[in-house]
Amino acid sequence: MARILPKFAPHIGCQTVNDIEDRIKTMLSKSQYKMFCTKSIFGFFMKKKDCVVQAQLGRCIMSLEIRESSTSAIVIRAKGTILHFTIREFALVTGLNFATNKDEFVFDEECPNRIIDQYFDGESFVQKKDLCTAVSDKIWGNYNDEDELKFANLYFFHAFLLSSVDTVSIPRLHFDLVENGSYSDYPWGSVAFEELARSLHKKLKPKGKFYMLLGMPLAIQIWLYECCSNAPRNVASKVDSQILRIFNWKTNSPRPRYETLMGSMFDDTDDKVRKEFNDVHGLGSSRFDQMMNAINENNVQHIYIYSICTFLQLSCYLLFIFYLYFHVLNVKKQAKGSESDQTPTDENVKSTSLHQATTKFVHEFTKNPEGTLASKFRTFILN
Repeated sequence: MARILPKFAPHIGCQTVNDIEDRIKTMLSKSQYKMFCTKSIFGFFMKKKDCVVQAQLGRCIMSLEIRESSTSAIVIRAKGTILHFTIREFALVTGLNFATNKDEFVFDEECPNRIIDQYFDGESFVQKKDLCTAVSDKIWGNYNDEDELKFANLYFFHAFLLSSVDTVSIPRLHFDLVENGSYSDYPWGSVAFEELARSLHKKLKPKGKFYMLLGMPLAIQIWLYECCSNAPRNVASKVDSQILRIFNWKTNSPRPRYETLMGSMFDDTDDKVRKEFNDVHGLGSSRFDQMMNAINENNVQHIYIYSICTFLQLSCYLLFIFYLYFHVLNVKKQAKGSESDQTPTDENVKSTSLHQATTKFVHEFTKNPEGTLASKFRTFILN
């Protein structure tokens, strides 16, 4: 059963902070930024090129998703090829950890968390927007490198890896991971992939109007660039050849249209037209061969007789034309030789001149060429 896509273009939203490297650099001093790049497990992302999330690619993925797709593997069909985006492809693009078991990271939530108590007044729920405000205000103060780096990591989690709406509550687990330093062993790759897959898998509905991309949509976007042999230059450009694919691309258009992306990266119309043309051409050739075989087997005698009759008919017409031409020439010669010697003996006898006869014949031939020729031919044969 074919999928029914939305009649009107839905809005695709994404809260990813695309210039995360600039944001981190701005919130930290030079020494702290250098420390973040060297000590944080996310420091290597600061080498990311100018690559922004193109939200309409999410709509393309939703439109191309097939039945075999799931939250563990986003499966799409593009240009007649089945593509699988799994946690392994995600890791190849991002380099994030997915090997450890997230269920092993358990903390006693009865024990207070220092960051929550000190900077968020011990609130039970801290929303993403509260974290962004704390980062903007540099709530940790001066000469507090330790907490500043912890806030930088928290901000990186929720502004880039686990992008979501501003009102989402930050799990207590994330504060505990940062506080005791075990965040570096946590499988952030698995969590980011799961969030992304859930926001894409079977989300596109016929009457849907708004969709939000969660997790790290930049990962699947770059994977599509890698899979697409003709990524258009006005969409993205490959600028490097590193192992982690996220460092190899930069985007050239922040908001390409859905129609542009489908037409340039995923459209297989040419292949369909070519296939349909070949099918029709093959069918036509087959029908033609069948027809000719039937003719050869069953109707050879009829075709032979018809051809002979047609040849004889044309031959007779040509013979009559030659006869008429030479007859007219002979009459002209006789008329010129006897015009001065012969006079009509009976004035009541009506004679028709050669000019009148020729004019009459031409007039009759113009009105009914086949009938006139046939009549003259019959007269010629009988005489």
